Amino acid sequence: MTHADSEPSFPLEPAPKIVLLVAHGSRNPLAAVEHAQLCDKVQVQANASQGTLPAGLGAEPIQVRPAYLELAEPSIADAIATAVSQGALRIRLLPHFLNSGNHVTRDLPEAVAEAEAKHPGVSIELVEHLGADDGLVALLTTRVLAD
Repeated sequence: MTHADSEPSFPLEPAPKIVLLVAHGSRNPLAAVEHAQLCDKVQVQANASQGTLPAGLGAEPIQVRPAYLELAEPSIADAIATAVSQGALRIRLLPHFLNSGNHVTRDLPEAVAEAEAKHPGVSIELVEHLGADDGLVALLTTRVLAD
């Protein structure tokens, strides 16, 4: 048995927690800048919120990264491939979409299915789009009532 054979088969560092905030994409470069800034803000707030959890829960830093369905880079497939190459074993996709159009009901699930086939052993989770969240109603109500 060689020295390499006797080393543990698990990684020494935990796999990163990666969340892809998926936007539609735009030809206007300002949209990508704003989306990247939103990812940064969400990442900071998510990691700060984790600090309030009991010890042992949510201890690993979360990375929130941009991905795009079309018209901008990185594509969903490229963002997933990058995360996998960096050791991610679980990737969560949050669609930054308001309604259940074709992108939400067809295109995003197809992109996830293709990624799962390409990256066996990696958990790729697609969560509900933003428009399905009750928090959006509260936000819009606040805006409606604003002076």
